[in-house]
Order: sequence, then C-alpha cells, then structure tokens
Amino acid sequence: MSEVDGPIMDAAMAPALPARAEVEDFLFHEAALIDARDYDAWLALWEQDALYWVPCNDDDADPEIHIALIYDRYEGLCDRIARLQGGFALAQQPLSRCSHAITNVRVGGARGGLIEVQSILSLAAYRLGKVDLLAGRMVHRLRRKPDGLRLVEKRVYLINNDGPIGNLSFIL
Repeated sequence: MSEVDGPIMDAAMAPALPARAEVEDFLFHEAALIDARDYDAWLALWEQDALYWVPCNDDDADPEIHIALIYDRYEGLCDRIARLQGGFALAQQPLSRCSHAITNVRVGGARGGLIEVQSILSLAAYRLGKVDLLAGRMVHRLRRKPDGLRLVEKRVYLINNDGPIGNLSFIL
C-alpha cells in the first residue's frame, strides 16, 4: 500500500479481496500458533516463495545490502524452526513464553496476485524472569489458495528498530 511497493493492480487483474473477518481469523490463527509454539503448523501456513523480514534502523532499507533484524526466505524459516525445536537456539533455553495481540487489521489492495494486509502488533515475551514488550506494525502479503489463505510475506516494522532490542530468537 506504499508508493515504494508499486501501484495497486486494477480491479480486472486483482484477486478478489477476502472479507476483513477472514483475514483477521487468519492473522489471529497465525499468532495463536506462534504463542502455542506449534511451529510445524505455523510453517505450514507459508508458501515456498516466502519472505519474513524485520528491518533494522530504517523501515525502507534494502535488506539485500543493509543489515536486518530478521531476513529469512522459506529455507531460512525451516532452519529457524529446526533450531527452535531441536534445542539448538541457545538464546531460547528456556523457551520464551509469548503473547501476541493483533489489532487494527486493514485489508488493502492486491498486487501481483497477493493480498496486502496491514495490522498492529503488540507482543509480550517472558523468559528468565524478564518481560520484553515489543510493538510495531505488520504487513502481510497473502495468497488465496483452494484450501484458504497462505502467507507469502510478513514484514514486522518494530517501533524501536533503531534502538536497543533484546532477544529476538523467537517468532514475531
């Protein structure tokens, strides 16, 4: 929905936009899977051309040439999940307990066959006697499949991405 991402497709080329309630249910389900640490089910929501990006310092920095807090394609997501499930994420021993709240969901236009959704994230994560609070806005790009919506891209723009951030070895 930003000028940087390019123009919105005209109605003849765009996929039918889902109702906001369907999109909210999808986002709430995604958050619940993360909170329950059901990482296999969470990974199953993603398409093979996935991009999971949490920018650092500048929301519009090119992640191919600038540092990012997280920048994973599908294979990177699989590696991240394998580390979390296999006990190889040392920064997650013990595992963080997380609670995601997703609000202000807005279904935008469609571009390249993808449905763009913007929302607000509030996240509390507890580990080793400390609670970390994170907040920001999210952009999801979804693809309609016969079995429902699927994740193609998730961008999380943390409000403090240019300041000190603690442990981000869990899923936002």
